[in-house]
Amino acid sequence: MYTPSWFLTLFSKSLSNSKFYRFFECFLVEGYSVIFKTCLALMQLKEKQFVANSMEENLMFINDMSFYDMISDDEFVDSIFSFDITTQDVTSIEKEYTLYYHKKLDCLHMEYR
Repeated sequence: MYTPSWFLTLFSKSLSNSKFYRFFECFLVEGYSVIFKTCLALMQLKEKQFVANSMEENLMFINDMSFYDMISDDEFVDSIFSFDITTQDVTSIEKEYTLYYHKKLDCLHMEYR
């Protein structure tokens, strides 16, 4: 719910240029698992605020990237790689979700017959 704009723009509208360039370097080297790691890192950096805010406040808060300007680019990259998520992990989760989704669709289809 919070992250569609991050995924659609690969953070280009959310991060400062220097942080975006660091993210993109990581993305080119590591693959698309870095997208998920970056989302988790950004949310972890704002964890206290997320817990305290309502869902509506968080939707606005997530786009306020000035908070991330207070951390160095190196800290930003370190926070991304603090998560142990591989491309294989993402692929596995995607497969599980696809199976789950198709089962749900099959159940709905059966109900309407």
